[in-house]
Formats: sequence, structure tokens, C-alpha cells
Amino acid sequence: MMDLYVPLDGDPTLIYRSSQLDAVRELKGDANTPLLTEGQLIEFIREFAQMNIYTVDERWCIQLLNLEDAANDIDVSPIWENHSNTLIDVLFMAVEYICDYRIPELNDMQ
Repeated sequence: MMDLYVPLDGDPTLIYRSSQLDAVRELKGDANTPLLTEGQLIEFIREFAQMNIYTVDERWCIQLLNLEDAANDIDVSPIWENHSNTLIDVLFMAVEYICDYRIPELNDMQ
């Protein structure tokens, strides 16, 4: 399982993989950068999109939908989808998508 970390200032758009953690700790000057759990990732994603998470064979799949769409409605198409062998990876990819595309898009609509 891959660990994900968020900086101490709590900025959810800055999330790091464990391989980047030493550099982040050195940059921030703090050895106690907290762990971001799968549950926290799901809560973060849920703030910006509806989601379907499911498995096919040995792969985890995630679909993101607009907030106003019902995730179980047959006529709704996802705005983004991806898959991986691990749950943490699909959640991380979803967070990356949200930070790169969804948050700027929602900010432009305000």
C-alpha cells in the first residue's frame, strides 16, 4: 500500500506520495507531516464530485460524476474515470484530477 501525505498547513491540494515525503519534510522543515488516510481521500473527493467505486477482476475502478447527478442513475455519464490495482492509487488519481481540473472549473463558475 502506498502512503499519501498532506502538509501541516492543511492545504488539501498539496498531497504527496511517500517517495516525496523526505523532500517535503525538508522543504517544510518539519518531520511530522501527517498521513492522509483512504477515508480522508474519499471525504475530500466527495466535496467536489459524486463517485462510484467498484472492482472488476483484480482492479479497483472509480468514476466521478457532477455533484448534482445521481450516481446510480443509468443515464448519467461520468466526468472522469480510471482504474488501478490498488484502492489508494485510484483515490490518489481522483484527487489529482480534482485538484488539476475540478477545483479550477468550480472556481471559474463562481
